Amino acid sequence: MRIEGLGTQSDNKFLFNGKELTDDFGLNWYEYGWRTYDAQLGRWHQVDPLDQFNSPYCFVSNNPANLVDFDGLYGGDPELVYIGQTKIGDNPYVAVFELVDMPDQSFSFDELFSSLWNSDWMRSRVPDFITISYGFSGIASVGAQVNVVDFNWVTRGPEASWKPMLTNTAGIGAGWNIDLGYNVGGANYMGPVGEIRRSMIPTGNVKDPASWTYWGSASGILPVTPGFGAEIGVYGTIQRAGKSYIVGRGVSIGGAITAPVPPYLFNAASGVSGTFKLHDFYEGEK
Repeated sequence: MRIEGLGTQSDNKFLFNGKELTDDFGLNWYEYGWRTYDAQLGRWHQVDPLDQFNSPYCFVSNNPANLVDFDGLYGGDPELVYIGQTKIGDNPYVAVFELVDMPDQSFSFDELFSSLWNSDWMRSRVPDFITISYGFSGIASVGAQVNVVDFNWVTRGPEASWKPMLTNTAGIGAGWNIDLGYNVGGANYMGPVGEIRRSMIPTGNVKDPASWTYWGSASGILPVTPGFGAEIGVYGTIQRAGKSYIVGRGVSIGGAITAPVPPYLFNAASGVSGTFKLHDFYEGEK
């Protein structure tokens, strides 16, 4: 578009869409053939000759990304593409259209929900993996940590399901943590959602340290009797999975034996563990 008095002058008359600009009498219209287009007003000065839409504003059904109008004749139909003109009898200006299959550009509720659910904002609030487990630890300087049973849910990816995978976990650690209780936590895969698989949950390859889960925990103890108290704590995990890592966090609650030396009411430990699949209820859906 050129507005008189602004910009530079050019002898080239073929500008927008390669159409000739008519600037006689200051009109500044583009000659499309069947219609003239006024870019300063953003509309045609005539409705399309095929009378598809009774509006001078209509241009290829408001879909210029998929449809074209070469000569101002075609107003736009989402299932028709104008391919030219032909002569029938004495009329040399018969428009020829081709029926095409246009992609479905509608946005369903499922797509909207999936887009929101898999967004970074939602993943930071609802983890990709959710785990509830019951177990015990016997770490006094060094020792073992065992989850008798873990209930694992996958919330995203092609194998997401409300049906859990049952696992148990065994590991070794250092520090002080002698307790019995429940753990509730979640973990996020650091890669894209499409790479998440249920096979990422088991990490029980003893011969491959890269597959182990590395963990750390800390908890406070409310004394109930001498040497024993109610415990609440937090833990964090990290493991290699797929092309990236899975980072987890959670809370633990239960009962614990207090340490024999200060600080008596605080437990802390870290170590490595492996997770072994017992049964996956999802496998029946495949």
